[in-house]
Amino acid sequence: MSKPYLFLIGALVLLAAGVGIFAYTRSTTTSQQPTTYPASQPSPSQIPPPPPSEPALQSQITLTVNSPKNGQAVSTANITVSGVTVPNADVAVNDKDLKADASGKFSTSILLDEGENEIFVTASDANGNYSEWDGTVTYTPAQ
Repeated sequence: MSKPYLFLIGALVLLAAGVGIFAYTRSTTTSQQPTTYPASQPSPSQIPPPPPSEPALQSQITLTVNSPKNGQAVSTANITVSGVTVPNADVAVNDKDLKADASGKFSTSILLDEGENEIFVTASDANGNYSEWDGTVTYTPAQ
């Protein structure tokens, strides 16, 4: 055989070896990477239950403050706050806690400061239902 043919055969062998090495290297490199599969749908038994949600807001109950009236002006420092709500409700008048009677009536006395006084009344029942009322009473001492 002549030298040009031997050179050509040698070049082809080297080229084939290079392609083989490249293919081998590429296949081992891709097999080392993590294989990802398309996401499958979990069966209903595999789906975890939803987390517990916060309790829904409760509905309002009736609350009527009969005395004093919002915006009322008084000349005595000691006044009675009275009204009606649901029977046996927990009632708070400013910082005083009390209980409505079996008819829902409540009454308590509070001491006013001179000038405008905010009165805040809340009522709630055993189921967590509630209602609020706020008003202002102005105390001006009698002269």
